[in-house]
Amino acid sequence: MGSSSHFDAHNVSARQELLQTKLDDLKNLIRTRHRDLNFQLELHRFFREADTVEDWIGEQLSVANNEDLGRNVEHCQRVRDKFESFAQTLPNGKERVTACVAAGNR
Repeated sequence: MGSSSHFDAHNVSARQELLQTKLDDLKNLIRTRHRDLNFQLELHRFFREADTVEDWIGEQLSVANNEDLGRNVEHCQRVRDKFESFAQTLPNGKERVTACVAAGNR
């Protein structure tokens, strides 16, 4: 049908070009939508992780701000041991905060 000898070859050719243009536009729209959805997904993941990290920091602050120094030797030792255990977990949290900040920079 695309033969140049057909009496309406010009209209056929024009319609084919229109269809190809519309298909190309659709493909571009799909690529853009896919990119935008992936970006939005990453953004939501970042905010969820940021909320989780912020909650974790709040929990750590409450432990660090605890003013209990113990009522006697044994209690003071337990409080100190608990605090030292708490202090050892902070490097893991720092890595999580660093990863979250890095994700926000992407």
